[in-house]
Amino acid sequence: MSAESKSILRTADLGRSGRAGCTALPLKVLVADDHPVNLRLVAEILRERGHHPTLADTGFEALRLFRNMAFDAILMDGQMPEMDGYAATREIRRIEQFAGGRITIIAVTANVGPQERQICLDAGMDDYIAKPIDPDILLDCLESTVAGAGWVRTSVRGPVGSPGMHPDATAPERPAGLENIGSAGVFNRASALERVRGKRRFLRQLTDMFLAELPTVLDAIGTAAATNNTVQLESLAHRLRGAAITVGGEALAGVAAALEKSAGRDAPQDVPCLVAQLYMSAAQLCSALEQFADEAIAPSGVTGASDLPS
Repeated sequence: MSAESKSILRTADLGRSGRAGCTALPLKVLVADDHPVNLRLVAEILRERGHHPTLADTGFEALRLFRNMAFDAILMDGQMPEMDGYAATREIRRIEQFAGGRITIIAVTANVGPQERQICLDAGMDDYIAKPIDPDILLDCLESTVAGAGWVRTSVRGPVGSPGMHPDATAPERPAGLENIGSAGVFNRASALERVRGKRRFLRQLTDMFLAELPTVLDAIGTAAATNNTVQLESLAHRLRGAAITVGGEALAGVAAALEKSAGRDAPQDVPCLVAQLYMSAAQLCSALEQFADEAIAPSGVTGASDLPS
């Protein structure tokens, strides 16, 4: 993100520690996301700041927790199984019409296109931020929106032009061959480390979680492609895209975005090629992440023994 963009995002009146709306600390925050990597990352960002996250991996679970616990805000993923974040938000707003009150709901979405902000607002959300998650932007948006400190709304709150953007905005009809993708595209370690504030061993935890789930996701994608289940294929590709970009897997996220786009447009002629490239990109990312894992468990004098979060 450019310095100008970050400056725009901080034009609200800044409070304690240089953040807007910090008088509301600490906050009880419900975090809803269907991927454990994203849940773990957001929870760590919030805990490090002094907030208290409660996690949900489906819209139904988020709704259940909202009904039974008190929260100051909700960070809501848009696309989740069983009940998506938009449906969950609409139900929360319906409940509030009878029970009173209005909780702050902020979408955290991998889709950043011209219509996404309006979709979020129409569902009853107060704002949205883009994946891959920038910790500073997430905290500024959350704290200032809850405190009513005048969050400055812009069309995009996230790294513009990243593979995490809406597939309509950036993805080609067919992704470039993997032979044209440099090592930084396979695993952008610099951006991944920036996302976790330089905590190498915490990033290792996230990559381990990602790698543990990846075979199941790839199997499900293969089955959906073989049975021409474009609805399931689009959902799985979206989920993989969001997790891959979180751990720095830019090439895999790009191919997943193209597959999501193809499935959403019901273009089965593109699917076999894209699925094959997805498998190849996943294999390359696995190799890069395994190499990073070996480096992350090197002696403490190399990686630092104090960067593992409690």
